[in-house]
Amino acid sequence: MFQYDRLWKLLDEKGIKRSHLTYKYGLNPTIVANMGKNKNVSLKTIGWLCSLLDCRVEDIIEYVED
Repeated sequence: MFQYDRLWKLLDEKGIKRSHLTYKYGLNPTIVANMGKNKNVSLKTIGWLCSLLDCRVEDIIEYVED
């Protein structure tokens, strides 16, 4: 399972709220909700987040065995 705890921590460090991903940066609210539930999202979304946050994939997502 993939977890996005690192993403939420990084957003907090950068002063970005989850709602900003949707309302300020245009990310689909369903995608944000899915990440909040640790559901899968596309690699395109992960790449977009890395570009937005100037970070690497491992800075926002972590694989944890069930």
